Amino acid sequence: MFVECFDHYIQNIFFNFPMDQKMKDGSKFWSLQRITPTSIMFDPKEKMHLDFIISYSNLISKVFDISPQSNENIINILSGLKYPSFYQKRFKFATSNCYINKEIILNNEVLTFDNKNKLENLTNSIEGMMKNFNDNKKNLNITELIQDVFDKQKLSATAIEFINTSANLRSKNFKIKEVSIFY
Repeated sequence: MFVECFDHYIQNIFFNFPMDQKMKDGSKFWSLQRITPTSIMFDPKEKMHLDFIISYSNLISKVFDISPQSNENIINILSGLKYPSFYQKRFKFATSNCYINKEIILNNEVLTFDNKNKLENLTNSIEGMMKNFNDNKKNLNITELIQDVFDKQKLSATAIEFINTSANLRSKNFKIKEVSIFY
């Protein structure tokens, strides 16, 4: 998730809007009103990167009602991971039809999805994931998913840590001042 959110997402912004991109009026797309982002490569030695992974892992553990991994175990797991390759996602904006057409370029093959089928595709995808989960939960020793209610008055430390690290990593992407964590 880290690589997709803080590295590949930014690379796709530049794929869709290169540094030399011009607007219809000839002005530069990347001008003073737009902050030019910077992608962040995952580094398990960076405290904020590790804090994001640990807080995300703890949230997932809570949802699946499984014991969270120790920080040391998470670090060991991270050291053996291969990170996903970047793939380009092209976005086309069609103002006359009032919908956005999205293309994903994967291994030089263009896959297209449009918003007309988005809800149906999303519904089918969720149903498929739930069927897969139900088929495999006995193997995973999981009896049910636990809903974590995010009440802004009663946020858990895990949720606050995840929100804080996510916000600060996005701030780093856009060179914006980071915020301290609060409880």
